Amino acid sequence: MKERDKSGSVSRKSRSTLLRGTLLVIVPAVAIVAALVLSFLLMNNDISRPFSDTPDRNATDVALRSHLGKDNHSSEALQHQGDLGSLLSLRTNFARSVALDNLLKQATFEEALGLLAESKEITETNFRESVQLEIFRKLASLDPKRAVKHTELFLRAHRLGLLAAIFREWSFSDFEAAVVFGEDYIRDFDYRDKPTLLSAILETRHDLSVDAKEKIATRLGLEYLLDQLVEYDRKRALLEDPIKGWHQLMNNTYSNLSQDDILTDIALAVIEKEGFDEFVQLLALLPDRRARTEVLNNALDVTIETDGFQSAFDRALQLVDLSNRSVVFDIAEDWANSDIHATLEAVEKIEDKELGQHVIESVVTNWAKSNPKRLLDNPDFLPEQLRDSAEYNALFWLAVRDPPAATKYLDRMSNWETAAFSESESADLSILRGNVLNNLAGNWSSRDVVGAYRWWLTSPDVVEIRESLFFQIRDRVNAANAETLVNLALEHPFKELGIGNEGAIVVQVASIDPSIAKELVVRVRARPARIRAHAAIGAAMFKQEGNPKISLEYAEELPQGDREEYLLELGKAWAMASPRLAYEYLDKLPSDESRSEAAFVLIWHNSWNRALTEQQISQLRSLLTEEQLEKLKN
Repeated sequence: MKERDKSGSVSRKSRSTLLRGTLLVIVPAVAIVAALVLSFLLMNNDISRPFSDTPDRNATDVALRSHLGKDNHSSEALQHQGDLGSLLSLRTNFARSVALDNLLKQATFEEALGLLAESKEITETNFRESVQLEIFRKLASLDPKRAVKHTELFLRAHRLGLLAAIFREWSFSDFEAAVVFGEDYIRDFDYRDKPTLLSAILETRHDLSVDAKEKIATRLGLEYLLDQLVEYDRKRALLEDPIKGWHQLMNNTYSNLSQDDILTDIALAVIEKEGFDEFVQLLALLPDRRARTEVLNNALDVTIETDGFQSAFDRALQLVDLSNRSVVFDIAEDWANSDIHATLEAVEKIEDKELGQHVIESVVTNWAKSNPKRLLDNPDFLPEQLRDSAEYNALFWLAVRDPPAATKYLDRMSNWETAAFSESESADLSILRGNVLNNLAGNWSSRDVVGAYRWWLTSPDVVEIRESLFFQIRDRVNAANAETLVNLALEHPFKELGIGNEGAIVVQVASIDPSIAKELVVRVRARPARIRAHAAIGAAMFKQEGNPKISLEYAEELPQGDREEYLLELGKAWAMASPRLAYEYLDKLPSDESRSEAAFVLIWHNSWNRALTEQQISQLRSLLTEEQLEKLKN
């Protein structure tokens, strides 16, 4: 599939949801408010309900009712008599809310504190925190200073919400007193929490001018928020009449990324107040395609939430000339994650066949990545011409997430046909199969090298590339697992890798811990392989010590008949393990043959390693036989 242009496109998950929250009257959680709090400092109630760390009174009622929904059982609540714990016996959350209001209505400060103590026994977290919020509102209405003191035993996030509720109540009844108290109290708070408390104080005073709010922010030690205060006041003015606000931005010559967010917020306001068609007319006035794409993407996010993917997809197709085609791709890919069948059906109806083909390829590729096992279990619903390519992508990504599960589907690879793969993918099926197997072996061995090695030893799917595939497992061998891996290797015939499966493990662990390798090397079955493993141990000691003494003396520990061959292999192993050291100590090798063998490997290895100079290579050539020199020419 051709690479599509996504410049200017921002991930649907990361786009701003600022205005969507304000316009749809969503009460946000405490955890996200600190980042968004300034967005409502200058908003009027007729535009939106400001964001808050804590639910407003109506929102709390919603939270208390949400478990069972609306009901007409207020009489049950009105008749309720008893303590806070008995609220849970009421049949609906609405009844609980009314009953809680009745309990708090005439409560003194001490009685409200008693209810607060009882509230800690409520096990349902959302209900408990909503109840505590209402209790603190009552405490704030009676004695806000004392109420503040009683928040200290709560965890930071919940405490911040309770404090915001207290300052909101306090500023409503005595604004100046709340500000005066806040001057000392808020200064000691974490900088992340200060904006939340400032917003709680200012929320009840939408009549204040920007200058007045700036002075209050300064009194509270929040001067660094002044620029944001001015910006959000400007934003509020634009949102009062969003169509006028849009034209105002256009008249000021839209030209920078910083206006994308406000354009999006205005667009969402237009959609809510005037409808999507009016928004489309305004969108056409925006001269920058990148900006049009970004704003349209955000607008269609809301369409998805309100009208569903089908409606958003249809609108994206209708407006494709106004925006980047990536809008269509993004919606289709997101839609597929929730309903692949409906997505494919819609994409097949795209009139522009070239666009439709690219979209369907993208959808299938991305769906294979996000739902690999589901695709592999149900490949028949995909268009036939895309199945092999989809299975390849699904297998590749399943190998990343769940390598053992991926092994159950490897037989599919034998049915793939070259024609099924697009130009962007390699037409060499052996390369594609190798990609899957290498990915599987690498990811599996990083999590469970023993499991991966057992699969490598026994799976018929890896026969063609078993030797090269071992390199994905080799680097996970260590002193702790080497013996287990050798035991597994010994359960199978001696084969592969030139020195046997167990020999390859010993060679690898030798570079990590020669002492462990010494214990295991005696279990290598074939004599030539065992001698090469001994040489790897000697080379590891040579590299660790920085001189040849111990590795040469190691020959004395070997059977008499193995020593000469060990020394021949040792020089070659030196050359591979540490070329510069090997060159320096080459004359310490005991025979002309061992030195020439080591020199040959050093020259060959230097062709890509470049550890030695041209002069050193020239000197090494003088040690080679005619046969070795001829080999280098080839």
